[in-house]
Amino acid sequence: MASESLWHARVARPRFPILRQDIETDVVVIGAGVTGLLTARALQRVGKNVVVLERRRIASGTTGCSTAHLTTLLDAGYATIAKKFGRDATRVVATSLTAAIEELCATADRLSVPCERLPAFLYAHDASGRAIIADELAAADRASIAVEPVADVPMPAARHGGLRVPRQAQLDPIELACALALDFSRRGGRLFEDAGVIYVEEGEPCRIETAHARVRARDIVLATHTPIGFSFLHTEVAAYRSYVIAARCQKPIGHGLFVDTDDPYRYVRALSANDPGMLLIGGADHKTGDPASAKAYDDIERFSVAELGAGSARFRWSAQLYAPVDGLPYIGRSSRNGHTYVATGYAGDGISFASVAARLISATILGKVLPEAELMSPSRITPVASAKNFIRENADVAKHFVGDRLSRGDQRDLDDLAPGEGRLVQLGVRKVAAYRDSDGHLHVVRPVCSHMKCIVHFNPVETSWDCPCHGGRFDVDGEPIEGPQLTGLPPFDLPKRIDPEPLAVGPIVTGMVSI
Repeated sequence: MASESLWHARVARPRFPILRQDIETDVVVIGAGVTGLLTARALQRVGKNVVVLERRRIASGTTGCSTAHLTTLLDAGYATIAKKFGRDATRVVATSLTAAIEELCATADRLSVPCERLPAFLYAHDASGRAIIADELAAADRASIAVEPVADVPMPAARHGGLRVPRQAQLDPIELACALALDFSRRGGRLFEDAGVIYVEEGEPCRIETAHARVRARDIVLATHTPIGFSFLHTEVAAYRSYVIAARCQKPIGHGLFVDTDDPYRYVRALSANDPGMLLIGGADHKTGDPASAKAYDDIERFSVAELGAGSARFRWSAQLYAPVDGLPYIGRSSRNGHTYVATGYAGDGISFASVAARLISATILGKVLPEAELMSPSRITPVASAKNFIRENADVAKHFVGDRLSRGDQRDLDDLAPGEGRLVQLGVRKVAAYRDSDGHLHVVRPVCSHMKCIVHFNPVETSWDCPCHGGRFDVDGEPIEGPQLTGLPPFDLPKRIDPEPLAVGPIVTGMVSI
């Protein structure tokens, strides 16, 4: 599992019951992160009967590992969105995100969750980044977005200027999620933890199954960061890991949220106005299942020490994000006349787009049409905007699906596996995913992802088995952590050694038999 985030250490999350009996409801929301909880509360406010199901505990996924930069600075960039969708679409997206941030801050204030208002800065990492800043400023100006150039960005690593966006925000994402969950529950909403969904069937009504009970509902909201089960959307978003450290730094930063133009980019914020010396520094993004995970924290810490005078990291953690092939998230009804709603492809703008999703999905369920609905529709067709990334990302999936299945596992014996080590091992004609824990115990599972049958890779930083195709992640015993899969990796029963019995005549014979 990933290391605990700073937020998890600061906030004691309330417990919610396990669903143990069949129930009916108007809407079932699957996923108790900020997207799911905001959507549930929005529907509850207009009189809908809502049930929320969470696989583990509230805010146990990306919400609890977010750095909660609430900003209209799009991950894809204004220039990219303008090029792919046009000036008017860029304005619609920026307006939608601005409204989302205002709504989030109003909600936080209503629930007594501290939400600090501050500007956001995009700064040139080096001289080549100046061109990116110029393009962003031009695109923002054409779309009438409130952005201004800044020669001196109040950040030690910013030496080549940048741009500034006013009235952005930051908060503690788990504190917000807990407040939302408690408010939803106090008002009669039903929220269940340890309620991993193992079956979903759309219909009239829709049917959902967990390990212990069934739910019937008119509508389903998949607030699971990526749709669970099988969806064409899995070909239109790519799973990435992003890493964060929290450390005390000697070089102060200004009051703001900071993102650079490097690729992959870095992002920095202070913990709060009351503790400006504790900084959250993130970046080192890479595809889920990529071996780059082994050096991700080293990359961030080198930057933190050199540019910010950081001391030892107090916390280290990572989060999953899903990057859309055309630059915009997929939010809304998954099919034209269906009863399933999805929210995915937030890229690095998760908490802000969570608020967009809550407003957009709740409005659609109520029969309203918002200006951004068509632009962010999951069924949109954007061949010009998405073709290049679509081909590249799905070629990568195909490479792993075929190549990883044909490659042989490590030929060394399982006895050679050191404590803390995990690898794919070839046992005769079978390949297994094997890990030895610190007590010397072996954990061996089948390495074929239960989603689309790709081969998982070991993540040594987070001690997990990660699928490079669509982002499914599993613990060392094969239990799902996150991703689209509904079930885990089955255990692999190793052949057992049988003590030999002495024969009346001849040598003692030893051997292996399969049980």
